Amino acid sequence: MMPAAATLLIAEDNEDDRFIMAEAVRSAGITTPVEFVSDGRQAVDYLSGAGDFVDRNKHPLPGLVILDYKMPFMNGIEVLQWIRSSQFKRLPVIILSASSLPGDIERAYDLHVNSYLMKPSSLETLVALMRSVREYWLEFNEFPRSQ
Repeated sequence: MMPAAATLLIAEDNEDDRFIMAEAVRSAGITTPVEFVSDGRQAVDYLSGAGDFVDRNKHPLPGLVILDYKMPFMNGIEVLQWIRSSQFKRLPVIILSASSLPGDIERAYDLHVNSYLMKPSSLETLVALMRSVREYWLEFNEFPRSQ
């Protein structure tokens, strides 16, 4: 089980979507700390403890990552590929995307994404989705002892 203090890392480039996602996380009752980054390069820097994210007390390693598919500098697939080839290869990763293109979904699963979810069009549905993430990933799922 994920420790109560484990961090949820969300990579989302759209400022409005980050605001809505933060509201959905709060409304869904997710109480674990949540960190947001605004592009794929920042996600890698966060995981690597590089640049602005060197202080692990301020930016602890996450137990779960949610990636937007289409982000600048590195897209969600490139970040996923980096994660799977790094010391974090066991880190659970969810892609949350507006893309329902079969090629995008297949590519994510080829790289061993744990889940591929469509971005809902309403706050109400996003809250329900985040509630499901909370219940499944943060309450019931057993996490590996090491990433």
